[in-house]
Amino acid sequence: MNRTFLSMALIGVATTSLFGQFKLVQVTKNLDYPTCLAPTPDGRIFVTERLSGAIKIFDTKTGKVLAKPFATLPNKESGDHSERGVLGIALDPAWPTRPYVYVLQHYTKGTKFAARLVRFTASGNLAVKRTDLLVNLPSAHVHNGGTLGFGPDGKLYSAVGDFGIGKNAQDRSAANPAGKMHRYNPDGSIPKDNPFGGANSQYALGLRNCFGFDWHPFTKDFFAGDNGPTTTDELNILKAGKNYGWPTELGNQNKPGLEKPLKTWTPTLGPCSLTFYRGKAYPSEWVNSLWFVAHNGSIRILKLAGKPADRVLSETVLKGISFPVDAKVAADGKFYVTSHLPKGGLFRVDWTGRAPVLPDLASQGDAVLGGKVLLSHRGTEGALVLQVLGTPIQPVGTPWGRLGLQPLLVFPMGTVGTKGVAKGFVDVLLNIPNLSTLRGAKVAIQSFELPAQGSPRLSPPLLLQLR
Repeated sequence: MNRTFLSMALIGVATTSLFGQFKLVQVTKNLDYPTCLAPTPDGRIFVTERLSGAIKIFDTKTGKVLAKPFATLPNKESGDHSERGVLGIALDPAWPTRPYVYVLQHYTKGTKFAARLVRFTASGNLAVKRTDLLVNLPSAHVHNGGTLGFGPDGKLYSAVGDFGIGKNAQDRSAANPAGKMHRYNPDGSIPKDNPFGGANSQYALGLRNCFGFDWHPFTKDFFAGDNGPTTTDELNILKAGKNYGWPTELGNQNKPGLEKPLKTWTPTLGPCSLTFYRGKAYPSEWVNSLWFVAHNGSIRILKLAGKPADRVLSETVLKGISFPVDAKVAADGKFYVTSHLPKGGLFRVDWTGRAPVLPDLASQGDAVLGGKVLLSHRGTEGALVLQVLGTPIQPVGTPWGRLGLQPLLVFPMGTVGTKGVAKGFVDVLLNIPNLSTLRGAKVAIQSFELPAQGSPRLSPPLLLQLR
């Protein structure tokens, strides 16, 4: 990713202009090369400063950065002509019961480069204990990757770039971490079920410089970006033990034994920080969409389709931010984005159109015979939800909202989640029968929410035409 870090110029940062009804609002400034974000359920966001080593806290409720840093990792790095410093942060998945903050830093140790994985224990807004889980890890001047994240399996994943030497990405030896995705237990040990054995942290190989990844909230597929050289940035779905080609293959050249990307970009744009949207601040059309930032100056939104999310349907480009590195959804349901400059800022993405009225229903997938469509209900935490399928009708008023179908089937959808990616959501996979008599049929779907308190409510109808 050196092409982007090394190209930075001290230019003004756009504050409002985005595509359509999205608006970019600067919420704080004068951060020192802000890189990564880790939101908490109570509305705070941990923000890392790459070079200073400071880990600061931004409070979304007050709009202020707390005066005292949560912690600081000493660092001798200076200037912007490297890809070193604090590059990754993640909260323990059992936060706040386990009040741990995990940080990955590439730093200078004496006259050599090194990296370390550190776990801080939080008490309020301050770290009260530091535990070095992994020390003296290999490092380099560029292509260190660095993103951290916990998977659905509770394991800690870390992306490491190829250190600027392409052949590293094909070296399967446990001693060479470069060009790989790594998988650890939360204490820094190696899981016994890792694909290359319990003595090797590698999960997947053949990556040039991955700087963002996330898991689909329902299928749990592992999506990861990869920065190409001068061509062919990639979006991949990572699988245990698989090889993603670098430097043997760029994109899809049909070479055997190598996994093919879901999407590529040429010219390159520097994809960073993949995040699936599961908030309540934006309309339902954006639910389960995959957001990432392009370091060359934009926010990108990918809508996925397939069975139900294995191909890219469309891409929306939101312009107006300089050198973004990370984007995460905070407790208010909005994306916050770092601008990686020496006096960089933190920005919030607002929706200026009609606010969502909950409950609502979103779909993802191809409505084809024999296909699979993911239905995601967004509503009241803990509420029981029924799914109603039928033929479309002109909507009529009821005590629970407008009914837009003649009911044919009613079945339980589940209970709206209360934590994690399921917080505020309940999902179900609709398997469409492969019956030729259904081709061309129009199916209306509504969800019926029964909260513990308050009146039941209908979602607006969702219309599918089977192909």
